[in-house]
Amino acid sequence: MLAPLLGLSLPLLLATDAPPVEPAAEPPLGPPLEWIRSCLGEARSETAVASCRGRWANECQTRPDHMPTVGISGCLADELAAWEELRLEVHARLLKSADEYDLHMPRGGPSVRTSLQASKAAWEAYRDAHCEYEYSEYAGGTRRGPVGGACELRLTAE
Repeated sequence: MLAPLLGLSLPLLLATDAPPVEPAAEPPLGPPLEWIRSCLGEARSETAVASCRGRWANECQTRPDHMPTVGISGCLADELAAWEELRLEVHARLLKSADEYDLHMPRGGPSVRTSLQASKAAWEAYRDAHCEYEYSEYAGGTRRGPVGGACELRLTAE
């Protein structure tokens, strides 16, 4: 007697007008600068940059709204901006140290500040030229933007 009732109830259960269950929303990723600072604080100092570089962008790219090439490029650009801000913070501290060091250098000798600024300009020129080369290898292709962004991110974080 139960078998006919169970057979009848299964199609009725499947035919309900219940709304579909939405998948759980992903937790927010958080701003890249805060995320990277946290990652660097938790990582071992000798491997901190290597273990944190690119992780925010990789996580960002797994989000459904960041899958196309434009979204991937946006994720890379957002993380690059955070690493660039960190790099400029370090450079500002180095300039302060250079100025203090220069106070104790004999007059007419090489300036640590001037050398540091020249080094920064040369490094930026190298980064830009090298990443332009990597970018140009994909001329006309959809990978061009992500490859160029990943290059700048990699070199800036190092």
